[in-house]
Amino acid sequence: MKLNWRVIRIFVMVITFLICASLVVQAAQKVTLHLWDQFAAEPWLKKTIEEYNETQGKLDGVRIVADTMSDEDREFHQKMIAAKMAGTEPDMYNPNGYILGYMVADDMLSPPPPKYEAEIRKYYRPEAIELATINGQLWGYTNDFNLCMLFYYDSFFKEAGLDSKNPPTTWAQLREYAKKLTKFDGAGNKVRAGFLFTIGFDEGMMNRHMAMHLATGDEMFNEDYTECFANSEGGVKLTQFLVDMVNDNSTNVGWILWGDAWKARKGAMTILDAWFPIWTVRSIGPEVLEDYHDVRAAFVPTETGKNFVSYRRSFTMCVSKVSKHKEEAWKFIHWLHGPPNFRYLDFYAHVIGCIPPIKNFDELVGWHAWPEIGLDKINPYIRKTYLASIPISRPMPPLPDYEEIQDIMAIEEENALFGKKTAKQAIDDATKRINKILERRARLK
Repeated sequence: MKLNWRVIRIFVMVITFLICASLVVQAAQKVTLHLWDQFAAEPWLKKTIEEYNETQGKLDGVRIVADTMSDEDREFHQKMIAAKMAGTEPDMYNPNGYILGYMVADDMLSPPPPKYEAEIRKYYRPEAIELATINGQLWGYTNDFNLCMLFYYDSFFKEAGLDSKNPPTTWAQLREYAKKLTKFDGAGNKVRAGFLFTIGFDEGMMNRHMAMHLATGDEMFNEDYTECFANSEGGVKLTQFLVDMVNDNSTNVGWILWGDAWKARKGAMTILDAWFPIWTVRSIGPEVLEDYHDVRAAFVPTETGKNFVSYRRSFTMCVSKVSKHKEEAWKFIHWLHGPPNFRYLDFYAHVIGCIPPIKNFDELVGWHAWPEIGLDKINPYIRKTYLASIPISRPMPPLPDYEEIQDIMAIEEENALFGKKTAKQAIDDATKRINKILERRARLK
């Protein structure tokens, strides 16, 4: 039998080509990037990452795996230490502001390449960029961008004979409105609190306190964050004012938790971040849409009714310094946060209720409708106040120990509200404890 060497050579060449192509594909698919994110278990994020893996990721030879990252400093530290010891540190993180400060202080991050930094500066608000910037360096894309406002129910104002178009702007008005909005039944039992303190939610307590403290004209920290001024003249007056509100029996302190009260319409006013009203609908369902449309928003009241201040914070997606695939990691983060889809900002809008931190978001993102819960547009009062609050907002300090500081402030304020300490004692004790933390951090530098 005569062999056809030409056919054999062609056959060998084809087999060799197929083997090489297979090896190239296999090599391309070997890059697996790990992301630590507090919302890793959310169905939306899982679906979006799967979309990337099946489309752009497949083209780039990259596969993303998301793991849950706690937004609590202590839990993050424990997980990070364990990951370092095991050599399993992730390629990407999505930390909140104070964990970002910790990571920068510990030299854990790699800054974005120039083309992505330029994109961030082009599309994102400068107030959001400020939150992602530490020591003059921008570290990533912001997403969970929030600032606090006064929320109140329009119908309760009208019921109490108050003009809902003119919400309280001073502390004195806030106190007077809270008394008028508080309601009791025939037996003298409280059935509605005029104002809700977010007892048990330390972040909410701190954000409200910071906004009100800064509006007094007093700073909370010095410029290099080595000293705390929580017990300044304005800080003491603020804490006493809050205690006076409790003594008026016009709040939820000692009666009902803030979240339960708001959902059950047992509270008329509260101060919280912009996500709160949408989150309420998402956590209950479309049956409370009428309540959502009943909500109004205003600036956080100040002592004088002037110099209004809001307080902003965010999360920032960034890349680990030890990642062996930084370029691929940044490309994925760009796919998730960049134009034209701004996918992750859409997630925060629809699942959490955050308004995106980008310029001209009305034109760029379909964030303003939640068809899955029957909401065709955002509450216009919330939108208006949110936009007006951005220019007057102050950023969360990039302090590595901020969560501990936040907990101390909440605990000591609650000590005052529940009468365990005087307002002066509580805020003095908070200041002393916080300054010890700042001194400890300064010694470590």
